[in-house]
Amino acid sequence: HTYRSEGFVEVLSIPSKLYADFVQVNNLYNDIERLGESWQFLENLPLLNEAISHLTLNKLVKHIVLGDYPAKHRFDAHDNCLYLIKSGKVELRTETRFETIEAGDFFGELCMFGDDQCAPVIQTSEASEVYRLPIDLLKNIPILNWKLFERHQKRIHFFSSEQAG
Repeated sequence: HTYRSEGFVEVLSIPSKLYADFVQVNNLYNDIERLGESWQFLENLPLLNEAISHLTLNKLVKHIVLGDYPAKHRFDAHDNCLYLIKSGKVELRTETRFETIEAGDFFGELCMFGDDQCAPVIQTSEASEVYRLPIDLLKNIPILNWKLFERHQKRIHFFSSEQAG
């Protein structure tokens, strides 16, 4: 990565051995590894790969939680979280329509826009690893809001079109 500064920056160079000792003495390795894995997942996610600053990604990584869910686990569509699928499959289902989403996709945007008139039942169709992010963290990221709104509109149209036909 390349970073630019708008002002004067003084950089402190420390030997890698000193850094490694600091991490070991303070028992930070597991935290660094977990945060790094989450950061890399978010950075490569199509939803977040456009104009999201490293500062914003760091803020999101601090609050992201990875969960392991068995097949048939049902999610609460009203829990104010955005879910990002790391592995596995999740089904969004109404009485007559369903959508299967997989790794790299997301759900939970319905609660952000307050339009759950045709909210589907959401459950895993196989064992899945899914990240959870509080929706409030995403409200002040304009490009992300736009992408979530676009997906929201597509899903509302898809799931509500069954009543029209």
